[in-house]
Amino acid sequence: MSPRYYIDDIKIEVTYAGYSESSDMATIDLEAVGGDAGDAWDALSSRTIENDVLDICEDVVGVFDDVGVSLEEMRVYLYYYDYNLLDSFTYYVDDETL
Repeated sequence: MSPRYYIDDIKIEVTYAGYSESSDMATIDLEAVGGDAGDAWDALSSRTIENDVLDICEDVVGVFDDVGVSLEEMRVYLYYYDYNLLDSFTYYVDDETL
């Protein structure tokens, strides 16, 4: 079972996590679970989305840290049904910012 998070009330699953050692960068694909995720996403404010994505990023960085991998940057892609892109972010680990 993959880790599950929430952005507001939308369930989010990690569907892919990759790491590039040469750039100390991770790529994370997240998928919104539920048939109405696209509509629910459209109703969210950008502040709500960004705050929840920051929380997810901090948790994922912690998982990498736990296995001895130090990241500088993380690319996050949020999808719903059949890989339709909802949004994408770059998380800067040292600054803890998107």
